Amino acid sequence: MITKSKCALSGIALLSFVGTAAAATTDCPPGDWFCEPIPTPASPSPSTPNEPPPPQEPNDEPMYLAPEPRHPPIDLRVPPPPPARRHRQRAWGIRTQLLLPFVDSGAASNYSMAGLGFGGRARPDDAVALDLTLDTFGGVDYVGHRRTELALDFATTVFFNPHDPIQGFILAGLGWSRADVSYKIHESTPMGSIRRQVDQTYHYFGLLAGIGLEWRFESRWGVDFALLGILRGRTDSDADQHPEFIDPKTKLATNSSGFGLLRLGLNYYF
Repeated sequence: MITKSKCALSGIALLSFVGTAAAATTDCPPGDWFCEPIPTPASPSPSTPNEPPPPQEPNDEPMYLAPEPRHPPIDLRVPPPPPARRHRQRAWGIRTQLLLPFVDSGAASNYSMAGLGFGGRARPDDAVALDLTLDTFGGVDYVGHRRTELALDFATTVFFNPHDPIQGFILAGLGWSRADVSYKIHESTPMGSIRRQVDQTYHYFGLLAGIGLEWRFESRWGVDFALLGILRGRTDSDADQHPEFIDPKTKLATNSSGFGLLRLGLNYYF
């Protein structure tokens, strides 16, 4: 019969053997038949919020970085000024003008003529003006006779640059005029030679054309200068019987004439 003491000793010996076997397993050399394979350690549990994330292994592949947003370049160019607003030309005007006729060198030595004019202007378009003027002249005419003349002229003026302060223009028109001429002639009488005064009236119709400049120094006021040429002929019933011009050398007579005209005008628009 096994006693309790023997059982105790047997248990102690068994525990010692098991501990020795476990120690031998721990120190077992590689390849020993008695040693059991070491189990693979389990993967670590995911990190808790309080634990830092595991370090990342370096990646040798190039990484693409998106470009940073750029601000658009500042445009420092100064914008051009807006086009000037063109004002409509005033449609009506009053006109006064100074007239200086001039002729060729064949005129009488005491030739001297000048005139004044007054009229109205209509401007249906910025580039077009219609002038109707009444002009009067006085002085000594081409053949040396005293002359006063009243003329009615109608002209159309076309402006090249109607919106500029200084405007170039051309003009053309028609003219009617009446001239009162007086001169003295020598007559032989039984009492001897006397000087008698002759008074005649001439009527003319002609064409005029010219070129000039107008300076609009204010929106309502303008000054213009023009050089005109005038061709005309007599239209009265006495023209054939008493021609105006007779060449002293050839004795050829004509009622046609031409002359130049310097015109200085002042216009008031409303």
